[in-house]
Amino acid sequence: MEYAPMTFLLAAGIVTTTTLFSRLLHIIPNPLRFYIFLAYVGLTLFASGIYSVFALCIFTLLGRHDLAQYTTSRLWWYITAPVVGIKLEVENGEDLKLWGGKSPRGPAIFLINHQSELDVLLVSPLWQPHTVSCAVWRVMKMPLFGLYMKLCRTIFVDPPPASGLTNKIVILEAAKMLRRENMNLLMFPEGVRSYSKKAELLPFKRGAVAIAMDAGNLPLVPIVISNSSHVFHVPERHFSSGTIRVKVLAPVVTTTQDGETKDEAMLRILGEVKEKTLATLKQLSSI
Repeated sequence: MEYAPMTFLLAAGIVTTTTLFSRLLHIIPNPLRFYIFLAYVGLTLFASGIYSVFALCIFTLLGRHDLAQYTTSRLWWYITAPVVGIKLEVENGEDLKLWGGKSPRGPAIFLINHQSELDVLLVSPLWQPHTVSCAVWRVMKMPLFGLYMKLCRTIFVDPPPASGLTNKIVILEAAKMLRRENMNLLMFPEGVRSYSKKAELLPFKRGAVAIAMDAGNLPLVPIVISNSSHVFHVPERHFSSGTIRVKVLAPVVTTTQDGETKDEAMLRILGEVKEKTLATLKQLSSI
């Protein structure tokens, strides 16, 4: 009990400081506000990273390594978004729990449109248990962060020639892992950030469809994020508080139709996913 006053004062100090920071942040003009936002996000990411180290050790011992990334993502969102004034309006968010809840219906591949670095934060509250992510090979070489991502079973694509691997080998191994461990996969099918201020998409890469088909025709679940340039836009060094809309679409099946080759099926499925994603992106961004 003797530590209760100190704990209360510490909690009150943290709440007061974050409240003042939140209010002052939106008085400061851009681009200074943009850089302060980046610094704060970096600070909360570092704090979440410290937690993730302990979480990964504990949950791995319990046989649930996936919960380390799940709880870390949620922690990062809750100590970042409310303070900087970012809100999400999610439509059909409950559908995600069908794939990541206590009794998941089976693995799926979540496909998210990629606009900027902010997407990593926006994905955090959508993250589900039984889920791993996909990243480019160079992320694995980042000090500490790369090791953490590797321990979280991240699938690394675009390997360099020196690795002795190809994307085809990576895709086959990823498919085996998803099927064996009953895990979902989260991917950005565009592969790179668009930084667009319009409701548009870059070309989708075929990797997600290839993994889905090789893993036993897993369904593709598009998750569409409205254009977020009014909140965060790197080329203009702009940050502002605001609401971003998200919609979870119905799963797209990945089976071949009669008379189709695998390549033809992949192109058809990829086109269907992109068409639905683009239509929803335009709808969400016009609200």
